[in-house]
Amino acid sequence: MTSDKSIAANRRNARLSTGARTQEGKDAVRQNALKHGLLSASALLPTEDLDEFEAFSEAICTDLKPVGEMENLLVDRIISTAWRLRRAGILETGILAWYFFGVLKDRAEAEARRNVIPCVCGANSGDHQRRGTCPCVEGSRES
Repeated sequence: MTSDKSIAANRRNARLSTGARTQEGKDAVRQNALKHGLLSASALLPTEDLDEFEAFSEAICTDLKPVGEMENLLVDRIISTAWRLRRAGILETGILAWYFFGVLKDRAEAEARRNVIPCVCGANSGDHQRRGTCPCVEGSRES
C-alpha cells in the first residue's frame, strides 16, 4: 500500500509537471501519440511532403471536376481517403519487410550456429549434420 508520504510527494511533483506551456512546445508534443496517422484529423502528416499532397489533390480534382458544395465535400473525402490508403500501403510494405528480415536474420543465425559451433572432436557441427556421422558421439553410424 502506498504511504501518505509517497502520495504527498506525488502530488507535489504533479504540480510541477504541467506540460508544454509555449506554443512551440505544444506544437512539438502534439504528435507524440502519432503512430501511423491513418485516423488522424489531418490527412497530411508532418513527415509528408506538402507539395506532393497538393499535386495529388489537384490531379484528383482535375479528374473528378466537382460541381457544387456537396461534390467538393465528396472529392475532399476521396482525396483524404486515397492519401491515407497510399500511406497504408507504405506501412504494410514496411511491416512485411521488418517481419521477413527478422525471419531471414533468424535463419542466418541458426545456419551460422550449425556451421560454426565446433564438436568435441574439432569438426564443425555442420560437417557432422551433413555427413550424419561423428566418431566422437556414441551411437554414430560411423563408429
